[in-house]
Amino acid sequence: MTAQKFDVGQRVWVSVRNRLEQSKPFITEYVITSVNKLYISARPINQMYERKFHKRTLTNTAKIKCKYEYKLWAEVEDFWKAVEEGYYARE
Repeated sequence: MTAQKFDVGQRVWVSVRNRLEQSKPFITEYVITSVNKLYISARPINQMYERKFHKRTLTNTAKIKCKYEYKLWAEVEDFWKAVEEGYYARE
C-alpha cells in the first residue's frame, strides 16, 4: 500500500470493526479536521466529536487492545475490497 496524502477538509470513510467477535461491515463518512506529523483527526459529517487516527496504521487503536477498531479509508471502494478479502473475518 502506498502512502496516501490526507488534507484538511477532505472527505474520508471510517469503518468500525469489533475485534472480539465477527461483525457486519459498517462504514461512515468523516471529514478531516487536522493533520500533523503523527495523527490525522477526523469527525463524522454533521457531528462535533473528533477521532484521532495514527498516520502509520490509519487506525485509532492504542497499545491496549480495545473491543472496537476504527480504521480510516481514503476511498469507500478500498473498504469494500478489504471486506471481500476477509477483513471482517475473526482474527
